[in-house]
Amino acid sequence: MFVDNVKTPFDRRSGVRAEIVCNPSEAIMEQVYRMRAAAWQRQATLTGPTDRWTDAWNVCSQHYVSIVDDEPVGAFRFRSHAGPGDLPNAELYGSLLDHLPCPIAWSSRLVIHSAHQGRGYSRCLDNIAINGPRSASAASVVATGASVAGNQKCDQIMRELGWTDTGMALCEPKGDYVAERTPRFL
Repeated sequence: MFVDNVKTPFDRRSGVRAEIVCNPSEAIMEQVYRMRAAAWQRQATLTGPTDRWTDAWNVCSQHYVSIVDDEPVGAFRFRSHAGPGDLPNAELYGSLLDHLPCPIAWSSRLVIHSAHQGRGYSRCLDNIAINGPRSASAASVVATGASVAGNQKCDQIMRELGWTDTGMALCEPKGDYVAERTPRFL
């Protein structure tokens, strides 16, 4: 399903406008999983599969993919949760998020293909990441950031778009990658 009420990114260098697709086909998602692994191999130590990155949250999340010429150039996902205790990796934030109104949407896995970075796709997806869940009745939206060097600029952009720094995680995440630094919650 194409998303019609979203300002789609326009690449001034190439003159190409991306389409934003919500919950694309499994074939497109397979490309997204491979794009994630390729992008994050350069930024973090992957301890799991290095050719594709997927997890149990993919099945129950809502996915947005930026597509140019039938190929994904960027993606992210979100899922709504009843409260902080239901969020993935709840051990990371302890009571940091207890003050947030519920339900809480968890926005994660934003990635831009290396050949398409610096063209405005991330800013468009960041806008959808904060506004899409709110349109789907989330009272709060949470994301992690700053765990790898590449997130530093993203965190700054997210703050410009209205995200708030909620605080530092209590410990390093456990999973398919090893972060360079303890993540922050936005």
